[in-house]
Amino acid sequence: IGDVSLASYTGNGRYEARLRSNVAGQAIVSAQLNGTMVADTAGVVFVPADIDTSPAGSEIIVNNAIRPADGTTFATVIVSLRDRYGNRIRRAGVDIRFTATLGEMFPFTYNNAARFTSQNTNTFVVATDSTGRAFVNIRSLIAGPSEITAVVDHDVNAATNLVPVVN
Repeated sequence: IGDVSLASYTGNGRYEARLRSNVAGQAIVSAQLNGTMVADTAGVVFVPADIDTSPAGSEIIVNNAIRPADGTTFATVIVSLRDRYGNRIRRAGVDIRFTATLGEMFPFTYNNAARFTSQNTNTFVVATDSTGRAFVNIRSLIAGPSEITAVVDHDVNAATNLVPVVN
């Protein structure tokens, strides 16, 4: 992965080239000298950039979006953290605030990671898991569309730099 610049001689038998990438992952760097492979290789790890909530960045997805209004059947809402290049950010503990205009939200799994932020259950805060995703379920007894928004606390302090996910 990545783009390598042309190598330049820096003196004392050393050459230098630059490796850049917008893709997260590991690159193995090898070299040739006068058409012969150099015995050593080097590994470079590119990590994702900062959390991005633009359309090119973090995403919100609703699985099974059309559900009966029976109060039991639910849809699952998922936010996946991504950087501005679309790389997954696998970071646990980033708070995502979900809000719905209709319906009741409840935890994807019944654990202590989710917490209500108001007496009604149309606002819910869930921390991302180790894969950088946050999940919440929604159900309703009233038929109609529900606008679901997700806000990322991208500096992980639950107070400032709250950025809406727009997808």
